Amino acid sequence: MKPNCKRSASPLFYFTEPVDKETAANVKSYSAKHWSYNYYGNYGDKQQNLADLTIAKAVVAADGKSVDLTIPGRLPGYINEVRLNGLRGAEGNSLLHSDRVLYTQ
Repeated sequence: MKPNCKRSASPLFYFTEPVDKETAANVKSYSAKHWSYNYYGNYGDKQQNLADLTIAKAVVAADGKSVDLTIPGRLPGYINEVRLNGLRGAEGNSLLHSDRVLYTQ
């Protein structure tokens, strides 16, 4: 899976195989949160400003190989986590990768 996160409210997730369109279109198939860190010369800090985000919309491409998620409230410089809760492949199989995606906007 490869996210395209340059878009402001809606990251686009690409899959190598088609996903089940019914579960992929259901916003309850995802959860999201974000947080920031204070930056120091030395490595390491605790998560700051941790907040849950709402998945407002999930649009699945006709070929089932990408999902456009609308996630309002994401902030530049924050680490975003999206979980694919129970998302399955089109044949009912498990996804080939982790159900957790992390990226910085």
